[in-house]
Amino acid sequence: MHFSYQFPIISSKNRFHFSNDGLWLGSCFAENMGNKIVNYQIPALLNPGGIVFNPILIFKQINFALGSNQNHNEYIFKQDNLWFSYLYHGSVYETHKETLIEKIEEINTSLHLAIKHSKYVVMTWGNAWLYQLKSNQLDVANCHKQAQNLFSKRLVQPEEIAKEAMKTIGLMREINPNLHVIISISPVKYLRWGAFENNLGKSSLFLALDLLQKTIKDVSYFPSFEIMQDELRDYRFYNLDFAHPNEIAINYIWDKFKHWMYDEPTLNYLEDFDQLMLKINHKTLHPSSAVHQVFLNKLEKEIESFKLKYPQVSFDNIYKTV
Repeated sequence: MHFSYQFPIISSKNRFHFSNDGLWLGSCFAENMGNKIVNYQIPALLNPGGIVFNPILIFKQINFALGSNQNHNEYIFKQDNLWFSYLYHGSVYETHKETLIEKIEEINTSLHLAIKHSKYVVMTWGNAWLYQLKSNQLDVANCHKQAQNLFSKRLVQPEEIAKEAMKTIGLMREINPNLHVIISISPVKYLRWGAFENNLGKSSLFLALDLLQKTIKDVSYFPSFEIMQDELRDYRFYNLDFAHPNEIAINYIWDKFKHWMYDEPTLNYLEDFDQLMLKINHKTLHPSSAVHQVFLNKLEKEIESFKLKYPQVSFDNIYKTV
């Protein structure tokens, strides 16, 4: 018996192995899923320029990394004795302009290499609403808590999103012809704009995705938005802001995603990793007892066996022998 609509997920045409490099870009939901990947030590680059919500700015960051536009200066500004860039998240900052430019160049280099070597890129689009600087009509990824009267807001139309997506995917595939593109629409609600505006922005993304998939081959869609809306139709699956999925929802969607995304050997690896971590994180009331010493000895043997089976995993920051 189900108490909600079970959203049918069409099986992915491409299944990936845990040895495949991946690139994750976009909203905080990309961070939630990408952090799972990082914790499992699956090779991935996750939002090197920080969280970004609007797909147009995701494309701009990629274009910068691929060298099609290198004019950093128009994006860089000083505030409270710190230097920021309108192209990146507030976590990207420095005390000197030159140091910030060096950091941005490092971001571009890492993003360029990830595009070149990754088997897949996952882009999570947040919303189609876009902020611009009034002074020069510059699209910004982040307002950096500046006065709102410095910015105007516009809804990016589906045709513009699809056009820029096609151009950007084309650039990426020039250096990596086999790069597989996966799109998801973030289930996060942007309620500070209003419920109608949030839905309007999401609608533009869906229409853009439809145009994109009709034009470019090998662009997959994972329905995280629909899973949240149709299977988790209850605010107990949201944080207290009623906008962001909580840990239960994130884990639920992750379980759906991993079976959609990865091949059987990788699913076995994830299961083995989880089982081992349960034992590593086990807390005992009696650490000096004989029973616990037996447990530790057995655990050491299991870790050694796991290392032989999965030699790519490092235990340096996971487990220390007591």
